[in-house]
Amino acid sequence: MVEYTKIPEEYLGENYDKFFSLDTIKEKYGGNILKACEDHPAYHMYFLEGIKPRDYQLYALDMMVKHNFIFFLWARRLGKSTVIKGFDSWAMFWNKYPQGRERTTKILVIAHTNDSAESYIEEIRDMYEVGDRRVEALFKGKLGKKYFTSKFPKKTDNAKNNQSQLNIYNKGWNRIEAYPPTTRPRGRPASVINMDEIGFWCDYTTDEYRIYSEVVRPIITDQPNVKCFAATTPNGSTGLYYDLLPIDDHVTPYKLIWFPYWVRKDKTYLDEIKRIEEEYKAAGMYDAFRQEYLAELVNKSTAYFDKENEIDKVFENSNREMLMSYNGECQAGIDFGGNVKSRTVITISRYDKERDKIVRLYHKRYEVGKDSTLKEDIIEIATRFPNIVKWHVDSQGGGSSFYAWFKETFGSHMIDEITFRGRKADMYRLFKIACYKGRIESYYDPILRDEMLNFTADLKPSKHSTDDLLDSFLMSAIEWLEEKQKIKYGVIKY
Repeated sequence: MVEYTKIPEEYLGENYDKFFSLDTIKEKYGGNILKACEDHPAYHMYFLEGIKPRDYQLYALDMMVKHNFIFFLWARRLGKSTVIKGFDSWAMFWNKYPQGRERTTKILVIAHTNDSAESYIEEIRDMYEVGDRRVEALFKGKLGKKYFTSKFPKKTDNAKNNQSQLNIYNKGWNRIEAYPPTTRPRGRPASVINMDEIGFWCDYTTDEYRIYSEVVRPIITDQPNVKCFAATTPNGSTGLYYDLLPIDDHVTPYKLIWFPYWVRKDKTYLDEIKRIEEEYKAAGMYDAFRQEYLAELVNKSTAYFDKENEIDKVFENSNREMLMSYNGECQAGIDFGGNVKSRTVITISRYDKERDKIVRLYHKRYEVGKDSTLKEDIIEIATRFPNIVKWHVDSQGGGSSFYAWFKETFGSHMIDEITFRGRKADMYRLFKIACYKGRIESYYDPILRDEMLNFTADLKPSKHSTDDLLDSFLMSAIEWLEEKQKIKYGVIKY
């Protein structure tokens, strides 16, 4: 039985409004807003960064201050990353958790992908840059124009800011570092550890237990007052994240904060989720909805695509053949392979507006580790499909040299670097619904059909299958799938 966290009354209704009132600031801090901001991350976020935490977020922030070990098991779109990054920006700026000889706050983030690690640092930087403008307006310039970023390292300082770390000065250099789930940060000091989307580390590495054992556990052991936060949307009921959850008979130090989607009382948001729920049901994906929006621990091991209602519809036009050239507008998807099992695949697709169908035109599938001619092949394919509008490419593959070559050859406007792992659930949901509605069409391809039949509800191929053709096809179609979603529902900001 699901036992969601109940938010105490002191964080709700009038008590919530009172917390942020100027009367409270006057009563508790003598009207000193900066003192209040130094004391609590919710005040820091609201007054200095312009982000007012919702009631459930305020509760979470308060628990982060009061407890050292917390596990956030939250439905999607509740803003758990906003809460944790807001806490980080507060802890760093005010040097709240000094440790070591330097007596500075050091935060270690382990994100679920390399892109997520880099964007984590960028978003903390953005918070401070927005904060500069907020503080200047709130205090009418009395605290200067760059209240936060003036404390970033100068060229002559030893500390450096880059894609993987951010430093800010307060009685020393306080630092946040972010890494993908690898053992690279082994031995790094930390007074705060954030394990971001820990339920999805397994999509990036097979060594998640080793990473926890060699990177996280030594810090917890050596630093008795360390704060360690784990956060994720559920991902089945196995793996490291599940073992760390304080449920059943698990022996774990973490306090669990478990929220479904409806903890957020926002009518526009709730209406949107209800529409998504109906789509999940119609596509036979309700288990996925339970996991992503009800935050339930669903053990998904069944097939993702329904043979009769989805897969057969993709190939029902059996007379269609693969085209070797096409002069109309189309889009391409590239899924990069490896050297063990997966293959690099290029797919070209077009949108048939009259029939409202996304039509697969062409694909090229390389043998494992045999894609050394990829660049030459892309140039050649572009001559046969001269009106490719965009190439959608998995940002986790290819390497920086490939992207530099592509941008130099075709222009940066021609490439869309997709953070595929981070968006996989959303992308496949749109693709599955389109298959169910008969909007996806392909020439007969027994390998693609086999991949669809053996693609599991965990969004992974079964043991002896692959998903290379499927991923590439999806990427070539993603712009039309997402455009359809925007037209139907509009853009909802979270």
